[in-house]
Amino acid sequence: MGSLSKLLTIVLGFVFVQATLITNDTSNIVSSSFEFIIVGGGTTGLAIANRLAVNHSVLVVERGLDLVNNEIVNNPYMFAAGTPSPCRFSMISTPQVGFRGTRRSLPLFYGSCLGGSSSINGMMGARPTFASMNAIQALGNPGWGWNDFLPYMQKSESFTPPNPWQMEKGADYIAAVHGYDGPVGVSFARPLNAPVLQNIAKNTTQTVFDGEVTLSPDMGDGFSGGSSSAWSYLYPQTQQRANLTVLTGHRVNSVLTSVSVSGNVTATGVLVEPSVGGRITLFNTSGEVVISAGALQSPAILQRSGIGNAMALRNLQIELDRI
Repeated sequence: MGSLSKLLTIVLGFVFVQATLITNDTSNIVSSSFEFIIVGGGTTGLAIANRLAVNHSVLVVERGLDLVNNEIVNNPYMFAAGTPSPCRFSMISTPQVGFRGTRRSLPLFYGSCLGGSSSINGMMGARPTFASMNAIQALGNPGWGWNDFLPYMQKSESFTPPNPWQMEKGADYIAAVHGYDGPVGVSFARPLNAPVLQNIAKNTTQTVFDGEVTLSPDMGDGFSGGSSSAWSYLYPQTQQRANLTVLTGHRVNSVLTSVSVSGNVTATGVLVEPSVGGRITLFNTSGEVVISAGALQSPAILQRSGIGNAMALRNLQIELDRI
């Protein structure tokens, strides 16, 4: 009995040590200092956190909630039915110049929960295109072309090929462009609801472009136009990280910086507050602050930190950082 008790203690201790801490209460976070602080627990933020936390202490700050058990988020058919998601938010853009010189504001949607916008896309995934990745490289970013990027897309993916019934209904794939051992599950829907829409899209494309467009059998091959990052990099038992702490329901007010004698600016920490307002908490970093709060929220965080358009910041009485 004594040996069994000791064994259970060791096993339970191992499980406890390996678990990622997910909390919405700063008092549950023992340390106020981390090697890396990641602002935003969305599509990119959780993937970065997962990798860094293998060897470093990492804090993720997510303004949204942990909706791990929310059926609306986890069931793609509820998304297709138009059921409002507790993770889906929007803001109105500044007036945009559009058709015939008109100016109109548009709704901009974003995800605000663990998984970010990957939790509001109905579990659909698509890779960037061959042309877009090579264009990014041509702008002066060596190593960002399609051939450089593909191995990392394959590394993240666990692809399940379509079964014979799905292929009979129109599913197809190119085995060489996929990965089979990564954390992000990729497969065709069961049941396969796409054939009708797929045929409409194919026929429309061929009509509009007068047959000049060659359609690819696989959207992942780079010549065509999942699951959420939370379910890929955070929730599964295989992805638990003892060094990873995730704080939900909080937003980063601003990034703190220090200036060296030579004028170099270094991020030293973040000021965090509850998303609904409340007491501000300071977290320090000995390494880096990674801003990964999406296209809509990241600029606002930088501007509140004094990083951005000088004239706009001065008008808002925000002290400028020396960058």
